[in-house]
Amino acid sequence: MLSKMVQQKEAIKGRSKLFDIMIMRAVATIMVVAFHVYGVMYANHFPAMREKYYSMYYVLNQCILINIAMPLFIFVSGYLFIYLFQKQKYPTIGFLIKNKIKRLIIPYLFFGIIMMIYPNTLDIACLLSGTYAHLWFLPMLFWCFVLFYLLIIFFRNICLSHWCIIVLVVSFICSFYPYHYLPFPCMGLHYLEHWFCWFCMGGCVLCI
Repeated sequence: MLSKMVQQKEAIKGRSKLFDIMIMRAVATIMVVAFHVYGVMYANHFPAMREKYYSMYYVLNQCILINIAMPLFIFVSGYLFIYLFQKQKYPTIGFLIKNKIKRLIIPYLFFGIIMMIYPNTLDIACLLSGTYAHLWFLPMLFWCFVLFYLLIIFFRNICLSHWCIIVLVVSFICSFYPYHYLPFPCMGLHYLEHWFCWFCMGGCVLCI
């Protein structure tokens, strides 16, 4: 009876945490939508409005919204990855890669090509670099999942909560270092140096 009560309590606690994560994801989504809605300021479709509100837009969008929304999105992705990993939803790295290619890389290529074809600006090299327009975060997230899984394999004999904190600190230090570790962009792999720390933080919050 006591064991059952403990399990029920843990289940309720787990659902509460997931609800919090869903709220965070919703907030991040609204912020990203707001950021791109105000993109007309850059496009200069309304010159008078741009002249009047540009400084306010810059502070709100470029300095606040996007600097909260993107880290929050990646944090949530890291949290959910560890949550699902602990529930054995990703039994092997091959399974993970196949799943994320289907959910991240294929949509990136599909919608990227559509977006390029419409204005007749098809650029396969740009697409394969993982840097195309608003879709750049999809291949970046793919590599976050793969790298974290590789770290889990590499440190499999060490408690997750122990090495995760060390990796988090190192990745944050790397994110402030103004240097690209890859000499050329490769399907978004070069973005890891700036964004992996947030993915790792999401994983650390759950496993600590």
